[in-house]
Amino acid sequence: MSKLEDMPIEKASEVIERFGGIRPMAKKIDVAVTTIQGWKKRDIIPAARAGDVLKAAATYGVDLSDLVAGAPAPQAPVHQTISA
Repeated sequence: MSKLEDMPIEKASEVIERFGGIRPMAKKIDVAVTTIQGWKKRDIIPAARAGDVLKAAATYGVDLSDLVAGAPAPQAPVHQTISA
């Protein structure tokens, strides 16, 4: 059986919305906006990017547990502080 990170993520449109939309998701996983637009159009996130999406969801407190079988419910989002 494959690891969760090795499987494509369906319902990409819903995943993208939970990240705050196309541009916010692109920024959070460091990919081009056009990449996210393609996922939304096809409504699937490729297996090669699933790990990045799940890691970003955990980092930013995006709950995908009801969309991605086996995805953990997020903890509180991690906030970076910038010191002066």
